[in-house]
Amino acid sequence: MSNNISNNNYKIRSKDIEVEAKYLLHTDVTSVKEQVLQCFIEDMFKVKGTFSYDDIIFINDVYYDTVDRQLLKKGISLRLRHKGDRTFITFKSSLNHLTGQRGQMERFERERKIPAPDFFSDECAEFIMRCLHDIGESDFLVTHDFVKAVTIWNKRCLYKVKKDAENYQVALDDVTYFNEVTKKKCSEQQLEIEKRSKATSVKQMLKTIKKLEVRLGKIIEPCSESKFERACRLTT
Repeated sequence: MSNNISNNNYKIRSKDIEVEAKYLLHTDVTSVKEQVLQCFIEDMFKVKGTFSYDDIIFINDVYYDTVDRQLLKKGISLRLRHKGDRTFITFKSSLNHLTGQRGQMERFERERKIPAPDFFSDECAEFIMRCLHDIGESDFLVTHDFVKAVTIWNKRCLYKVKKDAENYQVALDDVTYFNEVTKKKCSEQQLEIEKRSKATSVKQMLKTIKKLEVRLGKIIEPCSESKFERACRLTT
């Protein structure tokens, strides 16, 4: 892949592409954790081994959209993420209408740390305008105002699996969705596997997660929806 993906009036840098597989868990996180990680280890190292425990973090995400959910309709999510005393603004978009690539694996993602949790600051506005411009949606902000749409609380267990060029982050998520409009709430558990290195082969990643799907069977279910999309659908 070249450093930039160009088409018409937008450019996407290769580092803006998030490569991730997501699954719903039809069991609790604790019972599936060892099986998931051991599958990666056996496939990468060809023997039973150990995984690198990273951290347990508590994440508070607040998603913004227009009143009539125009971002949701365009496959875009816009959030403020609070992790401890740090705040990040994140812009994500489906690649379907940008590069023709489909499926759950690849999305446009850009994130920036901000000094204060103020979504309506000039810094956030500049960041959002830049992202919209780069995906060919630069006219969107002219006629739309944002409101708080969804809050998501996530207890995330993080693990790292690495060998030579292969580098993955495995996240086991205990998620609660809250719709700021309907005031409805629901919870579920998810597994996310993210490619963390340019040198990691997408082909090898696909091979590994297919083995994982066979091993775990009906315990996991592939999910192509983002957390924002699921929150909106499950709490409307």
